[in-house]
Amino acid sequence: MALISKNQPSASRPRIGPERETDLCFDPKTNLFQEVKKHFSHVACVLVDEAQFLTPAQADDLMRITYELNIPVM
Repeated sequence: MALISKNQPSASRPRIGPERETDLCFDPKTNLFQEVKKHFSHVACVLVDEAQFLTPAQADDLMRITYELNIPVM
């Protein structure tokens, strides 16, 4: 799972398709709300691919990003 933008790239390889540049790769222990608030509060939106791999807490983090940071999550 990765947060993708053009500013601070690192590589992420999806299961199918080409490699993409990402700003944040995270694991099940990552607090997505804190990461976005601290490093990515300037973004226009957060796009989540493969959301079925999120933990319940990370799904809640995405809701908080929408309501508390006013950043759309798709």
